[in-house]
Amino acid sequence: LARHSRELTLGAIAQCKPGAPFRVIGEFCDAFAQLHNYRIPEPICGHGIGRFFHQPPVLRHTVEGGDDEVQGQAMEPGMVFTVEPCILETVEKSVGGDLDGELAYAEDEWAILSTDGSWSAAHEETILITQNGCEILTSTE
Repeated sequence: LARHSRELTLGAIAQCKPGAPFRVIGEFCDAFAQLHNYRIPEPICGHGIGRFFHQPPVLRHTVEGGDDEVQGQAMEPGMVFTVEPCILETVEKSVGGDLDGELAYAEDEWAILSTDGSWSAAHEETILITQNGCEILTSTE
């Protein structure tokens, strides 16, 4: 699951380049999740990085929900944002959590858990859109 989470994030990043609409991230993530029988929870989103740590645009890792205008916006050189999809080992959407039903905060109010007890994993990177593609700014490799 952890290996797939990393593969998912790096695959989504590979879609990022000048002129590509932000929706390519969600399209890739949805296809990956379907192929491996996972679910992408809607509330977990990437975000812009700039003057503030969490700033627009809000980047969906699924094509479900979200702002169509933002998802259709083209990536431009100089943009910095996170790609941080989460995958759940379930294809059924559960209910009962405080984050769109399928997720809930743990007691520490930071960790996020699935409400149905299914395993989950997430991998996050921050990227810069360059003239010819993108550069991962947070990689440890």
